Amino acid sequence: MKYCIALIFVFISGTAFSTEIKTGNQLYQACKTEQKGCDTHIRAVYDTLEYRELMCPPDNITNKEVKDIIVQELQENPQTRHKPSIDLIMVWLLKRWPCT
Repeated sequence: MKYCIALIFVFISGTAFSTEIKTGNQLYQACKTEQKGCDTHIRAVYDTLEYRELMCPPDNITNKEVKDIIVQELQENPQTRHKPSIDLIMVWLLKRWPCT
């Protein structure tokens, strides 16, 4: 249920995601080649989830640490890279920092 609510909120904030990055494969390539779209894409999902209090990350987490987490997940899960990048980021962040 939390995932469905998060997905709705992320898509409502659509302008933050007006990028060419649609899949995990595209996100992985953007991140590996240090394209600006990588950071922006990940941060937009992160900010939406945090603003809506759907995840509870530590206060001192940096943008680089969040990006490293997502890139690591993309490296370790190549079989999921064909899926929408927003979905992948959301699932991994919600699993990592659930609000209890």
